[in-house]
Amino acid sequence: MIDQHSLKERISLLDPEDSHSILSYGNSTQTRLAEISGSMLQVVQRKEAGLIGDAIQELLAKLDEVPVDKLIGAPGKFSKLFRRRTSSIQETLSKLHKMAIVIERISVKLDRSKSFLLEDTLKLERYKELNYEFYHDLEAHITAGEKYLEILVGQIIPKCKEEGDSSLNPMKADRLVQGQQCAELLENRLLDLKVSREIALQSIAQINMIQKSNEIFYDKIQSSIVTSIPIWRNQVSIVLSLLREKKAEEIKRWNNSIETAGIQTLKGTQENLMSSLREAIKIHQAGEADRNKTVSQLSGLASHRLGKIT
Repeated sequence: MIDQHSLKERISLLDPEDSHSILSYGNSTQTRLAEISGSMLQVVQRKEAGLIGDAIQELLAKLDEVPVDKLIGAPGKFSKLFRRRTSSIQETLSKLHKMAIVIERISVKLDRSKSFLLEDTLKLERYKELNYEFYHDLEAHITAGEKYLEILVGQIIPKCKEEGDSSLNPMKADRLVQGQQCAELLENRLLDLKVSREIALQSIAQINMIQKSNEIFYDKIQSSIVTSIPIWRNQVSIVLSLLREKKAEEIKRWNNSIETAGIQTLKGTQENLMSSLREAIKIHQAGEADRNKTVSQLSGLASHRLGKIT
C-alpha cells in the first residue's frame, strides 16, 4: 500500500501541459529493471550450468562401462571367464582401475560444481531482491498515475471544457486539447508500466524456480559425492585388491570368494549410484528448462524496452 507522501510525490511529477512528464513517467525504474534483467540474463546463461549436466552424463556413461557383470556372471559364464588366459584377468583388472581413476576425476569436477551452484543461487537472490524493489516502485507509480488520471478526467478536463465553452479565447480550447491528449498518453504509459510490473513479478517467480532446482541439484550432487561415490570407490578397491592377490590355482574357488568379498555389494552400490545420477540428470534438465524460460522472458524484456526507445 503506497503512503500518501509517496503518492503526492509521484503525482507531482505529472504535468498536463508537459507531455514529456507523461512520457518519462516511471521510465527510470523501467530502465533500471531492463539493465538488471540484462545482467541477470548473463548469470542465467552461464555455461557452467550446462557443464555440470555434461559431467553427470559422462560419469553415468563411465559407470555403465565398469565390467561388474563379468565378475558376477552366471556360474557357467563365470567359469569360462576364468578359464581364459591370465591376460583376460589382467584386462578386467586394468579396466576397473582405469575406470576408478576416471570416475574419481569426474567426481572432483562435480565437487567443484557445488561452488557454482551456491554462487549462482546467491547472485539470483540479489536479483530477486532488486526485482521486488522494482515491482513495488512500479506499483507505486501505477497507483499514483491512476489517481492522477481520475483527477485529470474527472476534474481538470471538465473544467477546461467549461472554460473553453464560455470563452472565445483559443488558449482555453488549447488547454482542453492538451488535457485530453495528456489523458490518452497517461493511459498508454500506465499500460506500459503494468507490463514492466508483470515482468518483474514473473522474474521473481522464475528466480524462485531456478533457486529451488539449484538446491535440489546441489543436495543430489552432495549425496553422490559424500555418500554414494566413496562407497562405490571402496568396493572397487576391495575387488581390485582381491583380483591382484588371486593365484591361477585358486581360479576354481573365485566365484564364491569374490561374491563373499563384496562383488554383489559393488553391483548394488553401483546401481544405486547410477539411479541417483539419473535422478540428478532429470533435476538438471528441469532446471535447464526453467533457465531457458527465464532467458526467453528476459530477452523479451530487452526487446520490449528497445521497441519503446526506437
